[in-house]
Amino acid sequence: MKITIVLPYENAAAGYHLWAHEESGIDFRKEKDRAARCTVSFAAEELENYLHKLGFEAEIGDSKGSNFNVMLTISQNEEGEEFTYSQEGNDFTIDGSGRVGVLYGVYEFLEKQGIYWLNPWEEIIPKDISVLTIPELRHYRASFYGNRGFNFDGMLKESEKLWLWMARNKLNYAPFRPNTVKLQRKLGFVFSYGGHLLSAILNPNYVLPSGKTQWEEHPEWFGMPEDGIRKKETAVSRNFCVSQDSALEYISQWVIDKLKREWYEADFLEVWSFDCWGGICHCEACKRLGNGTDHTLRMMSYLRSALDKAYDNGVLDRQVYLNG
Repeated sequence: MKITIVLPYENAAAGYHLWAHEESGIDFRKEKDRAARCTVSFAAEELENYLHKLGFEAEIGDSKGSNFNVMLTISQNEEGEEFTYSQEGNDFTIDGSGRVGVLYGVYEFLEKQGIYWLNPWEEIIPKDISVLTIPELRHYRASFYGNRGFNFDGMLKESEKLWLWMARNKLNYAPFRPNTVKLQRKLGFVFSYGGHLLSAILNPNYVLPSGKTQWEEHPEWFGMPEDGIRKKETAVSRNFCVSQDSALEYISQWVIDKLKREWYEADFLEVWSFDCWGGICHCEACKRLGNGTDHTLRMMSYLRSALDKAYDNGVLDRQVYLNG
């Protein structure tokens, strides 16, 4: 059986190999059409490659063949991961709600043929397959968006094989890796940044534009000990004073500035307090807020509102999700 993989782009037979690997020159946030063509072409290339491994004759084009056709279509030129299978005669359609939905639809289809990716270096491909298995014709979606992946440390975790294995298994989350960011974007990844951010933002020795240190200008930002006496040498031994709106505003602006520049690729932001084993501020205002959980909720809700406002006002060009 000859299978034609049909792409919604003119001259697909000549161009899909180039389009499938042009991610290095694409701004995936702004060039939606090129991003979609890149990922959908790569999905077609993956499908063609594995159909050959299964023993089928397959080719890619922009028009139907005379035998069996797999149509790759995209409903919305966005980041949607969902996909729908439908069939009419010899035309089987994988329709993605976005470019990543098409890619996931291809991988799900291949799984239904008995192909499995056990790890980045090992796969199972059945032999003696003469007839394609048509999956259930319905709409498919993941049980949750984002965070389907691994949050590991170290910049050496930049293996292309690792990212491809994850995408084939519909995993999409990893800390930012600068050397492979465009490949990961093509494969549908979202990125996290952050960690113990407050230790970097609130530093009693950091010099402000006024020429004074944070401690000299804003000692009230730092947590009050149980004895009621703030000291510079112990300023970061407990978490900051979350009742201080000026501190929360300073933190929010610092984060937004980072998200516009060094952290431009961030989709998720990890925000952790000082690494001080749960010590909280004991000023009267913070006592009225409640326990440490209440303090964290105030900080995160303030930051969430600031990020939403920055997005609504066009200061940020995407919505950034928070992980506490």
